[in-house]
Amino acid sequence: MFLKNQKKFYGRRKGRRISSMNLKLLEDYSNKFYLQEDQICKLALHEYNKNILEIGFGNGDNLVNMSLNKPNDLFIGCDAYYNGCAKLLKTNCK
Repeated sequence: MFLKNQKKFYGRRKGRRISSMNLKLLEDYSNKFYLQEDQICKLALHEYNKNILEIGFGNGDNLVNMSLNKPNDLFIGCDAYYNGCAKLLKTNCK
């Protein structure tokens, strides 16, 4: 009965601690890959076949593969966990 007023939550509430190496990687690439709302709107106005938003992309493998296979589509990845973002950058920006 006491759970009645609590909101349901599915998934992890907290991610793993980020390493200093991954934090530096995120800082180094933040100007190139992190988008603000107005930048996303400008990108979406370009003529792409489709605009695709992937929320919770994990380590980014699927996002990268889809973008390579469909270069005329706009792919935007959004993830709450820094480690997944760092893994995506580490494997694709070297």
